[in-house]
Amino acid sequence: MRKQPPDGATSNVTTEATLIELVEHVTRVLQDNTLDARVARKLTKQFRKGADEIANGPNSTKDGRKSIKKALAALDKALIALESKTLVNTLAKLRDEDKNA
Repeated sequence: MRKQPPDGATSNVTTEATLIELVEHVTRVLQDNTLDARVARKLTKQFRKGADEIANGPNSTKDGRKSIKKALAALDKALIALESKTLVNTLAKLRDEDKNA
């Protein structure tokens, strides 16, 4: 269970808008091929945990949950595209090596 902040202190709460912006940023970076797929997978897992916490929180809105779901779907799509591209390139290299062997 998480510790509650002391009286008078502000808590570190991620909002729907903040999570959406983070997910969209990672999606853009992933699409630019400047982020490793393994790192993106780990971030995606954390984003999903954060989305669940936000959805169960008192400030969650239907539109916010829908936007988070849409942003996570776009991230998944970008991640699958990158992993597919990596797999195709790896297979092509293996074929070339087999031809040269």
